Amino acid sequence: MGMYQLSTLNHWNVYAKKQQEAWIAPTLLNGWVNFANGYETSGYFKDELGIVHLKGTVKGGTNNIIFYLPIGYRPLARLFFPVRYWTGTQENIGIVQINPDGGVVRTLGTDEVAFDSISFRAGQ
Repeated sequence: MGMYQLSTLNHWNVYAKKQQEAWIAPTLLNGWVNFANGYETSGYFKDELGIVHLKGTVKGGTNNIIFYLPIGYRPLARLFFPVRYWTGTQENIGIVQINPDGGVVRTLGTDEVAFDSISFRAGQ
């Protein structure tokens, strides 16, 4: 259901008037945990336009696979995103890879990593 508005140029504009779905907490794997200490917990949701958004900061995994996105929240092809991470002594820029099987992967290391800059169109 939308809301309609007549613009000053006599064109009709349609605005979405819809409740977005709630954030979904992923099942963290391989020792990854939410960072806590005032940081946002990990989560994802898909908006009404089919864009998947990730949030939160995790740390401490023993493997690069952090969690899996379910069907309906996955990209059609492998995607790479620059992200901020902390080594314990300095901030750096790293890469999070999201695979068509839903795998959310830290490509190097298992230091703390933030997902807040990740959004993409769901493909499957």
